[in-house]
Amino acid sequence: MLRLPILALFLRTIPEGIILVSVVYMILNKPLEKKICIAGGLLGIATYVIRMFPIHFGVHLILILIIVIFLLNKINHIDFYKAVTASIVSFILIVICESITIIFYVNILGISTEKILNQSLSSILLGMPSLLLLICIGVTIKSLRRYKQGRVY
Repeated sequence: MLRLPILALFLRTIPEGIILVSVVYMILNKPLEKKICIAGGLLGIATYVIRMFPIHFGVHLILILIIVIFLLNKINHIDFYKAVTASIVSFILIVICESITIIFYVNILGISTEKILNQSLSSILLGMPSLLLLICIGVTIKSLRRYKQGRVY
């Protein structure tokens, strides 16, 4: 069970949910729409609640992935197979972005792993650059897809 402060819900999990759904849209080369905020907000709340359950961390990820796919399919009306594929790719991108920022913090800035992962306000704020990196990757993917289609972004 992971104890998260309520601040983490508003500063980390809801923004991460909205960004994750946005990146799925960018991967699928779909125009961004208002329903992204609804699905992302619900995803953030679900993620916050699931992380409070006394279950192993890998199980959390599987449950959250299922919820992402469900929300994308039901709220955003994305084809099931596209939702599965884009969700898995987005999760992999999140892992890559968070790994890059953690390596930077530990090896370059000398911040301890415990401080990064302790769920305090500082650790929540230290997670923001990984979300910005995820947005940059999503925008790059969308731009490259548009460029390949002959439409410059």
